[in-house]
Amino acid sequence: FHAVGHLPGTDAAAERAVVDGARARSVGLYGMSACRSNRATAPPRLVLGFGDVGERAITEGIARIGDLLAGACRPGRLVAGQDLS
Repeated sequence: FHAVGHLPGTDAAAERAVVDGARARSVGLYGMSACRSNRATAPPRLVLGFGDVGERAITEGIARIGDLLAGACRPGRLVAGQDLS
């Protein structure tokens, strides 16, 4: 991993909402729950730059989803299944 982003709290729905919103914007982002051997959904984490992704691409991707990340940091604002595109 290049980096793992920590989302506040224990709400797995926030991880899923950010990942889904990022993919809707063509930003490849993965929830850490998909990488855990036991598939645990908490704590919510984001995998940034898995594999051979350069620093510039990661920086650009984060800029494209900054509002999603900000929303995930505000309790009650981001909901799984919400249209974020």
